[in-house]
Amino acid sequence: MENQAKKNTKEAILYLVFGVLTTAVSWVVRFGIMWPGKAILGIEGEEGLAYEILFWSAGIVSWICAVLFAFFTNRAFVFKDADKTANIWVQLVQFSGGRLVSFLLFEQLLNRGVIWLLDAFLPSPLVLSTMDLTGMRGSGIEFVALGVASVVNIVANYLYGKFLVFRKAKGKDAEQETGDPQL
Repeated sequence: MENQAKKNTKEAILYLVFGVLTTAVSWVVRFGIMWPGKAILGIEGEEGLAYEILFWSAGIVSWICAVLFAFFTNRAFVFKDADKTANIWVQLVQFSGGRLVSFLLFEQLLNRGVIWLLDAFLPSPLVLSTMDLTGMRGSGIEFVALGVASVVNIVANYLYGKFLVFRKAKGKDAEQETGDPQL
């Protein structure tokens, strides 16, 4: 049982490490499109149709790259007990679909809900302006809400990946406990 606890801890740590790397991939791709794109198109500021098209295009491309990176690293390094005979294309579709749903549910809806709750119950003077902290538009509430939504999203994605996309091969549990493969 102690061995299983160590294995679960290692898996969770690897999931978090590759999650940070996935975020880095997303940001590098997004800003690697945005910065030269703004320069090439002569876009100044964050307004106008050209900016919106560039912003959404960079977001879509970076999301696709991040999901692909996360899928292959999770499959190869995080969920090592997963059934390697499972169809990789089916797993990729399941994984991508799960990431899209979790993005919509947690990053968007939960984020908005937390913003509403904090805004409704916190007195106005407690709301920090991010302009003071970062120079970006927005409020401290948005950062807190994004943090809460992100934590829930990470946990949901981990559970979805572990139990639905990268399931253990049949007989793997019995083999680990007894050391004998199940025939």
